[in-house]
Amino acid sequence: MVATVSASPESRDAEWASRLPEIPTSTGVFWPSVWTGIACTVVGLYLIVTPLAPTQKPKTSPTASPVPVVESTTDTPGVASKTLRCGFVDSKDSTFALAMEAFAKDVRTRTDGVVQVELLPGGLVDGVHMGERELVEAVRKGTLEMSLSTTSPLTNFNHLLDVFDLPFLISDESHADRVLEGPIGNQLLSSLRDKNLVGLAYFEVGFRIFSSSVPLPDYASFKGKKLRVMQSVTFTRFIKAIGGDPVPSPVDKIYLMGKEGYIDGADRTYPTYWDFQLYEVHKFISETRHAYSIKMVLINSEVFKSLTPVEQEVLQESAVEAARFQRKKQREADKAVKELAVKEGIKVFEFPPSERKKFVNASRELYEEYRQNQSRDILDSIENLSETQP
Repeated sequence: MVATVSASPESRDAEWASRLPEIPTSTGVFWPSVWTGIACTVVGLYLIVTPLAPTQKPKTSPTASPVPVVESTTDTPGVASKTLRCGFVDSKDSTFALAMEAFAKDVRTRTDGVVQVELLPGGLVDGVHMGERELVEAVRKGTLEMSLSTTSPLTNFNHLLDVFDLPFLISDESHADRVLEGPIGNQLLSSLRDKNLVGLAYFEVGFRIFSSSVPLPDYASFKGKKLRVMQSVTFTRFIKAIGGDPVPSPVDKIYLMGKEGYIDGADRTYPTYWDFQLYEVHKFISETRHAYSIKMVLINSEVFKSLTPVEQEVLQESAVEAARFQRKKQREADKAVKELAVKEGIKVFEFPPSERKKFVNASRELYEEYRQNQSRDILDSIENLSETQP
């Protein structure tokens, strides 16, 4: 064994000190330091007696406002921009968002950047997620300038819009176009002015179908089934009229309710069937086309009045053009999803006229109530347009 000898404190201090850098003496350092001090003094005096050149101010200054979807600069020097924020619940990849982007671009171009539309998809406004009803209320109050909403929530403000929830009212796409772009459509766009809302155009949600976990091949098969519907009194009454058990709920709840067996089927459109992956829980589709749903482009009435007549006209014309573009894209999506569903083995039941007539007959009471309580002229005019050639 090798013995370990402890070093004395004195020897450890000596060893530690030997590793320190040598402290320099003043020899060779004093005079350079003096000359350096003199040079610094001269430079300091020069800076004191010599005026500084004025610095150039930046042409623009940063702002603390959030970065908008549409830039806030105008295309016309010296003219302030008018920014209209538009909120909608649909995703940035939806046909609704694509159409609103086209709308915003057209408005900016035609007004030389004076009027600009800032898009807020996903219902996110000032960091808060809002549903369609909340977005509409924000527009009414003036905390938001514009929104996009289905007509079902708007029936709370004017029951004339209940007409769009009546089942089997719109027969096909050409019928829909004649209604929406004709006098009746314009009349209903103006029906919310007393609620501080102005309608500019209609976007298409589309013809509604039923997806289900059990086959629903005919009218009789709907009896006793639990069926999800939009949160609409008219839709709820329709399901009761055909013998079903209505379950009103938002569209994003359908998947979980279907997976847990809480519902047998759900009222929906083809695009949302695929968007929400309902093919995993609903292996059947009943192509009832029992209703035609739409969205309305809305703007706060006071904001609209604050625009010049030319700007108002641009806003309305651009909205109509965007609506035509969106309806085309939505119809393409509708056909594409149906083809994809068939390809993936989803069973699609197409209803013959004899079966559709049974649904129509069950809905007659809803029609008569609308005629008596709301407007016979509006309903009759829409029905007559189904037989009119474009």
